[in-house]
Amino acid sequence: MTTVLAAVVGHRRAPSRLLGSTAMLVAQFVLAMVVVTAVLRLWQLDLRVPFNYWGDSIFELMLAKSIADGGWIWSIQRLGAPFGLAIAAFPQNLVFSSLVMKAIAIFTSEPGLILNLFWLFSIGLTSLICHAALRPFGLTRGSVFVFSTLYALLPHVFFRNIAHISLTYMFVPVICAQALIVLSRCKATADGVERGAEPRLSRPFLVLAALAIGTDYIYNAFFSCFFLSFAGIAAYLSTRNGKALAASLSLVALIGVTALVNLSPSLWTWHQQGPPATIDYKGPAEAEYYGLKIRHLVSPVLVDILAPEDVTYPLENENAWAKLGGVGGVGFVLALGAALFASRTGTPRRLWAAGVLAMAGVLLATVGGFGAIFNVLITPDIRAYNRIVVFIAFFAFYTLFHCIEWAWARFGGKAARPSGALFGLTLAGIFAIGVVDQGAAGKSLVENHDTYRARFDVERAFVARVEQSVPDAQQVFQLPIAPFPGDPGREDMWPYDHGRPYLWSNRFKWSWPALTDVQTAFESQLKTDDPAKLLDQLVKVGFDGLWIDRAGYRDGVAEALERRLTELTAKAPLVSDDERYAFFDLGRQAREWATAAPAVQREERQALTEPVLLGFDAGFYGEEVSEGGARRHRWSGPKSKVKLRNTAAVAKSVVFTTTVQASAPSQLTVVGPRGYRQALEMKGGEGQLTVAVTLEPHERAELALSLDGPRILAPGDKRTLHFVLINPSLKPKAGKS
Repeated sequence: MTTVLAAVVGHRRAPSRLLGSTAMLVAQFVLAMVVVTAVLRLWQLDLRVPFNYWGDSIFELMLAKSIADGGWIWSIQRLGAPFGLAIAAFPQNLVFSSLVMKAIAIFTSEPGLILNLFWLFSIGLTSLICHAALRPFGLTRGSVFVFSTLYALLPHVFFRNIAHISLTYMFVPVICAQALIVLSRCKATADGVERGAEPRLSRPFLVLAALAIGTDYIYNAFFSCFFLSFAGIAAYLSTRNGKALAASLSLVALIGVTALVNLSPSLWTWHQQGPPATIDYKGPAEAEYYGLKIRHLVSPVLVDILAPEDVTYPLENENAWAKLGGVGGVGFVLALGAALFASRTGTPRRLWAAGVLAMAGVLLATVGGFGAIFNVLITPDIRAYNRIVVFIAFFAFYTLFHCIEWAWARFGGKAARPSGALFGLTLAGIFAIGVVDQGAAGKSLVENHDTYRARFDVERAFVARVEQSVPDAQQVFQLPIAPFPGDPGREDMWPYDHGRPYLWSNRFKWSWPALTDVQTAFESQLKTDDPAKLLDQLVKVGFDGLWIDRAGYRDGVAEALERRLTELTAKAPLVSDDERYAFFDLGRQAREWATAAPAVQREERQALTEPVLLGFDAGFYGEEVSEGGARRHRWSGPKSKVKLRNTAAVAKSVVFTTTVQASAPSQLTVVGPRGYRQALEMKGGEGQLTVAVTLEPHERAELALSLDGPRILAPGDKRTLHFVLINPSLKPKAGKS
């Protein structure tokens, strides 16, 4: 692989030079892996146990499990039962990363090992690619090795670990290097355009980087397009030379087209089923909430002197992970100085360009920055701007090592040029400080390993025992019901905990997660407060097992539920060794239901799994919940639309009901399909709306609402509020399917 990459980086090199380049890249990869092995003490760890085993890591492990089972990342048939999980509807789409994991899965089926090895490999590959991207810049070999290793071991990589495997940044150095080249290549002078022997990256190398970034998570693609566009436009405005602009925009176009193709499975899923309501959780304000903070950016990791314990700062979240460490922080400060004071001609202009690019990244990503403006005017989908740190880090490290070599050559005399033992000791000192400081971010991964190992052992053993005890069971429903992807946790359950049993299961299909609107509508019909009715519903759609995570219930609730289920099933549950999980065999109920007439089975199943979906379109604001969940309401402007979609292959008649409130006596006009029209008079500012609709197979329809009444004035609320729907619901029409 390194030989191929060396050829791509410098495809016109002579064979002897190619061999030398390959050796340097291999040495760089080995150095990074040796360092990360020492930092994490890998020889003491069982790499089958995930480095991180909660929250987002469970989601990433689910993808690794799907790959290990011979599947792919767009659909996981053993999740989301009884429908299967069309995970493409949640557009992460890590195609490049998943191809690498697919290769690892040739040798192991352990999801934890696959994800751990991929993450470790990504660190080594990042250092290797960074080394290759830096070679044209004329830095000494020692500086390149230290730069590339520290860059690959940013605090970001340890803080994110396998939980955010989507935020690996293997090819980011190529984009940063190209942006630096473009911005610094040409500079207007009194006599025209200054040119010289400038660094260049080979076209195959740039194309490979663009394709890899475009086929992974959208964040790095977005930031890459930003820096390339900024560099190209700034260079063009400075020189009026269109080549720099064309070079940048051609890469931007390639990344953009690749990213669009990469998202096509998600776009197709949305076209077929509609975007799931569960993923509509991003808003423009989150650019502020997750924005970059300079205070964190320049903070050392080992001793964070800029976060005193007696001070509470607002908007503290994952942006605390956007650190450069002590060495990178010094480089960042130097970069800002270079942007303001470095010469824009000659070799120092690359120093100036690095500073300008670092400053541009901060202006985009900081709290209240241009990213927040982009999210208001364009789209809120890029919300966590602190993740730009891996780009800023490149420019910060480049500035630092450029300054070190310049200062050594400038003040050290001929005998003290950037080479020799003393210069080597200087680099070694920087390397040691950086590794110790940045490596401190990985401390928790080592400290938590034994805890994760104990849970790993318990859950793996219990799932195996359950599958062995009920050999005929196929589908397992999981309680309590937990949302996806916006899972905040429940009681002592962590987010995504329901994904744990799937990781160690060989054949069961599991009910979690409900992603599509059909899945969430199915779950909303289940009588979870009535165990007898719940079991009846579950067996009708094919479930023959029930999994209970006791951590998701308040004290006493799980016990009462299990007592009732034991009475209904006439069988005690299987219980895990740590007494957290309980499993009920529903085989007897499933066999009894199987004796019903096929037509009855089909009709009952369709009633639960092919519902008419209720949605709220233009004019409505998000759902609000109060009174302990007893009241659910949606505010609307003067005009809005209610969406209805029949997912069944047969016609269905439903009734939409809701309480409507306005601020004064008014009239609400409702226009529906097939000429339906109703005028609801609300003499006291309140009325009860009831609309009966029959929908043809797979029909989509709308109810257009329009209020003839005044706006509700709510001090401090900038929304345009005219009326509110309270507890809207959709139920089958009596006597109809």
